[in-house]
Formats: sequence, structure tokens, C-alpha cells
Amino acid sequence: MMDPVMKDVWIPVSAEVAFKRFTDELRSWWPMATHSVSRENCRDVRFDSRFGADGDPESRILVEEDAEGTIHTWGIVGHWDPPRGFIMSWHPGRGPEEAQEIEISFEPEGEGTRVRLAHRGWEALGERAAEIRGRYDDGWIGVLQLFAG
Repeated sequence: MMDPVMKDVWIPVSAEVAFKRFTDELRSWWPMATHSVSRENCRDVRFDSRFGADGDPESRILVEEDAEGTIHTWGIVGHWDPPRGFIMSWHPGRGPEEAQEIEISFEPEGEGTRVRLAHRGWEALGERAAEIRGRYDDGWIGVLQLFAG
């Protein structure tokens, strides 16, 4: 079993504001040109309930939309608990059979919020797990720093 990638960042806003910025305003801070399936052709990244399970308005998936309008599923939200956090599968550019799990929590700390990320389930990637985990171990801190911006 491989250790999860654990990263965190502190931001000087409430958990409610942090959660909203992370989820509703993902497009405004996510590095789409470098951290997406379609790279420079990525037009949008969003949590979307329109594609959720059985039309449940609380069901969400994380999707990327490219310049041609093609939707790429990054993961399915399994637990949504604003403003405390969410848990979702994670498989951008891969099939759901290779999904890992991401948990993001928003914890009040002093005059702001500690945003914690846990990325686990690397075994689903088989022989490529260690290599891909290494890239995420380096990459997640940069992404979170952009979020904290």
C-alpha cells in the first residue's frame, strides 16, 4: 500500500469562502493550460450537477470541457459537505477503473482556513503508480498555492 499524498495550505478567508472559491470558482484559479486533459484547448473546469447520478441535484462530477465542447470526466463526488469538504474519485485522462480518491477539507484555523488535500488509492494505477504518485506529490502543492493565490 502506497502512502497518500498529503498537502495543505492556509488562506486568510473563512471556510465558507474557501469552499466556494475551490468549488464554484475552480475555473478562476486552476492551471488549465498545464493541468488538464486537453491542455491549451481546455475551456472550462467545473463541478457539475447536470451530469450527476440519476438527476440527483446533490450529485456532482468534476469535468473539463475542451474548446470543441467535449466533456472529460475527472471524477465523481461521493461525499459533498459544504463548507467542511468533499471526497471524490480522481481519474482525469484515465478510465474510472484507474481512479484514486481525493479528499479536500476546509478547517477553520485562526483568522483563516487550512485547506487539506489527501490523494490516495495509488494501487489502482498498477505498475505506473509510483511514477504518477511522484508527479502528483510535486504538482499538488503548486496547484494549492495557486488556489491560495
